[in-house]
Amino acid sequence: MTENTSREDSAWTEIDRLKNQLSEVEGEVRWLKWLLFATLGFLVLLVWRYAST
Repeated sequence: MTENTSREDSAWTEIDRLKNQLSEVEGEVRWLKWLLFATLGFLVLLVWRYAST
């Protein structure tokens, strides 16, 4: 019985660790999306500026 409890505790510890990693990755993805949209917006602005001259 102690071995099963130990496995369950280990599994829950691993799940918590993976949840933390997932939240970190989600934060990085959010930052990368912002960077992507800012870069695309800047490129569109450049194309619009030079196309109108």
